[in-house]
Amino acid sequence: MANESQRQKAWEYLLENPNIESNTLAAAIGMDKNMCRDTLRYWQERGWVEQVGGRGTTNDPMRFSTTLDAKPLWGGEARKGFSVKKHYKKNKRQMLWNNMKIERKFTAHSIVSSINVALPTAYDYIRTLVKAGYIELLPGSRRSRRLDTMKYRYLLVRDTGRLAPIARKNGCWDQNEQKLYPFETAEPKNRRSKRSSKEDLNHDLVG
Repeated sequence: MANESQRQKAWEYLLENPNIESNTLAAAIGMDKNMCRDTLRYWQERGWVEQVGGRGTTNDPMRFSTTLDAKPLWGGEARKGFSVKKHYKKNKRQMLWNNMKIERKFTAHSIVSSINVALPTAYDYIRTLVKAGYIELLPGSRRSRRLDTMKYRYLLVRDTGRLAPIARKNGCWDQNEQKLYPFETAEPKNRRSKRSSKEDLNHDLVG
């Protein structure tokens, strides 16, 4: 296995360059190719990294990206239950996505009602998908002074396939289409024109 410094370099490079294959990663940071493959396999087993493309052949090598919010610990704490936690989080994202696909029109409460996922986890994922343009707020959704996300109804407008989008620093990586959808910097005009500036501010704080 690669030493600690090399693993950290590999992780930092992978965060900034998702959808990368092992040999390219090894060359970029000066790591031995076999060590790089072993490192990626180690991270994949613990749920920190997932295969996002490639068949594992010479002409089509496997490509990897980090999983949602994965933050490996370095040193002696790296093996203390961290793998279970990260794998658990990955499954929650997929279950939320599955329910969004089934319901199409949903609230945070409705998509967690049949699965073991906490509402705060649903809130976070909804916010991420709104920013990346996968879901939109439905007209006429209930609003409250407390900005309770559960009172908002959403519509899935970009269903790209079975696998759930993965949150990245600047957008969502779509595992089905093998592309990054960047976070939107402004709300679509047709939706913005229907609301007051005060309502815009309130929803931005929620979504």
